[in-house]
Amino acid sequence: MQKIEDFIPDAIIIVKGYHILPNTLRKIKRIGIPIVNWHVDDPFNPRYIMPYSNENFILYDKHFSSRPHLFEEYQKKGNENIEYLEFCFDPTIFYLLQSIRKDRYDVSFVGNWSKNRGKWIKSLAPFHKVHIWGTGWWREKSLLNEPNIYIKYRVAA
Repeated sequence: MQKIEDFIPDAIIIVKGYHILPNTLRKIKRIGIPIVNWHVDDPFNPRYIMPYSNENFILYDKHFSSRPHLFEEYQKKGNENIEYLEFCFDPTIFYLLQSIRKDRYDVSFVGNWSKNRGKWIKSLAPFHKVHIWGTGWWREKSLLNEPNIYIKYRVAA
């Protein structure tokens, strides 16, 4: 809080915010700094919920999400100020290294399992070989026996 009070930023963007306590958000709001939450995962997934998550949820001035299918849930939790923000990358920083091109995949997916992601992955399987790196994919039992789906890194977390 001292750094925030010394600097007084125009806004604060908090990514996920699992460990930000409601009292901290209230102090920031009293100073008059807008607080934005960008939750890149599903904030309603029980793995990401803290005892104070519901209280925090309504303290943010705006939520950014790349998951428009969850906007109704955001509204049910009491926050109407939601904006769509898609993922992107900077190709000058992230680019294909020629020296590691030995493995080629039709489709690669890196990320944890979710019901929505499982649905999209399954829709690709009849047309492409899909290689998945991430946790929780064991939950999607229907994918485990698909001939075109390869779960490269399987963790039961």
